[in-house]
Amino acid sequence: MRKEGVIIIGQERLAKRSVDILENQNYILYGCLYTSEKPPELKTLNEVPFLGYWKEDKWQKLLKEEKDMRYVLAIESSEERETLYEQLLQWRDQFPMNVVHTTVLKEKSAAVGQGNIIDAYTLLSSNSIIEGCNYIGPKVIVGEGVHIHHFNTIEAGVIIGHHVQIGSHTYIGHGAILHPGVVVGDEAYIAAGSVVMRSVPPGTKWFGVPAKELEE
Repeated sequence: MRKEGVIIIGQERLAKRSVDILENQNYILYGCLYTSEKPPELKTLNEVPFLGYWKEDKWQKLLKEEKDMRYVLAIESSEERETLYEQLLQWRDQFPMNVVHTTVLKEKSAAVGQGNIIDAYTLLSSNSIIEGCNYIGPKVIVGEGVHIHHFNTIEAGVIIGHHVQIGSHTYIGHGAILHPGVVVGDEAYIAAGSVVMRSVPPGTKWFGVPAKELEE
């Protein structure tokens, strides 16, 4: 059975806050990497092992050596997070890991697969399922019972209503709203700010309020 682990990345004070948050999210804490130049006074933080320094890229070494583990990387610094995201977007189908900002609220019954990047202040509601290799931007609301499949890009501020089904390889633009029960087919495109009130067939482009299909 695959073990779910967490690596905390940040300054010592922020790493402590990250540990406190993630302990309440039912993750197994695997270790801490620090970003500060000054060595930490303690080698453990809430009994979580100290693994080294972010600038030494020890997280890469760990991922390569421990491919049977799933990692959640909690990153406080937005600059470091963006740098890491750029790398992971190219690697996400090769390593069994998730990158989850410390401010993400994940209900206990929400399930997250592998290779996902989930940004700040996003809510994963109860019984939602996030499969693999998705990018979910900041301040996204994922409603109860939502099922998101693979390789989707969901931009900032999207609201996904209860029991929405999202296929694979879709794009959902900034601030779009998907009403409850909507089904979004594979490779569909939903423009920023659109309000989707009915199901979207595969491979189609939708925009507007309410959203309508763009006929080419």
